[in-house]
Amino acid sequence: MVQILDGRSVSKKILQEVKDKVAKAGFPVKLATIYNEENEGSKMYVGMKIRRATFAGLISVEYKVDNSWKTDDILRLLSKLNMDSSICGILVQSPLGDGIDESKIFNAIDPLKDADGLSAFNQGLLFENAKENYIVPATPAGVISLLEAYHYQFAAKNALVIGRSVLFGRPMSVLLTNRDMTVTLAHSKTPVDQLRQFAKRADLIVVAIGKANWFQFTDLKKDVVVIDVGANKLNGHATGDVDFEKVYPHVSQISPVPGGVGPMTIATLIKHTFDLAVFQQGEQK
Repeated sequence: MVQILDGRSVSKKILQEVKDKVAKAGFPVKLATIYNEENEGSKMYVGMKIRRATFAGLISVEYKVDNSWKTDDILRLLSKLNMDSSICGILVQSPLGDGIDESKIFNAIDPLKDADGLSAFNQGLLFENAKENYIVPATPAGVISLLEAYHYQFAAKNALVIGRSVLFGRPMSVLLTNRDMTVTLAHSKTPVDQLRQFAKRADLIVVAIGKANWFQFTDLKKDVVVIDVGANKLNGHATGDVDFEKVYPHVSQISPVPGGVGPMTIATLIKHTFDLAVFQQGEQK
């Protein structure tokens, strides 16, 4: 029987744990979010994040930009937030708009306030598999937490990550490598026949290609686990990158869209913000 990896239920447990810790902490935890208010998808997603953050006891502040903003404008705003000791975590919701150098924006976030873990500094620590504490990119970290909640054993297995973005695919492949998996990182330019062979051998398949129902392979290991990171709209409905109905009968476990990785990303961001607040409190003593 195929098991659904329920990100909603797992994320609720994470949020409750954060809520309990915030209540006992004795100091405020504030998350600042920068987003383009002219992007409807960003408005909806940020709204979800703020509701979850409020549930967990965090203070949320929004900084809205629009299509008239330039990279330097956002950098000046980030500089102020970096210097504001009341801000524990900073989240920049992509996309910010045409012409914005998002790499420069992400890298301008103070690593000690980088709730999404997307700065080059934090990603460098991930690639180094550093021993000190650092923030891992939220969506890959959410995938790991979801798998761990179902007691997934990583070591000595084959993983296929499809999608090579700096925001997800590359850090995801490193996280799995750091857990002693043998990882293949594929992408939209990988030949289909080659990709089919990679999928056939994989114990874990993580799909983040950004195209609705794109992954349709069915010649898979009977105990394969499939993680769908897609967030597409198809005929007005949230749809993943995996053709769920086609792939579902051929796997042992699969994450749905919606209700899989999405809630885990939000819960992870909120947990990260609390973790950063705790670290900052220690630095101030």
